[in-house]
Amino acid sequence: MKRIFEPFFKADPSRHDRSSAGLGLSVTKRLIQAIGGSISIHSEVPGKGTEVEIRLKKSL
Repeated sequence: MKRIFEPFFKADPSRHDRSSAGLGLSVTKRLIQAIGGSISIHSEVPGKGTEVEIRLKKSL
């Protein structure tokens, strides 16, 4: 989980193919941070679900 936002990181070894570059979460985090937001990810037990929290500032 510590490396999940790194470019080209793929947590699942079976996903090392050409169908995914491993950039999705890295790009998402950079975009969210660029507009002043934050993203966090938490999983208590592998294989039992993941919680993703995205916080954005309210626009006035």
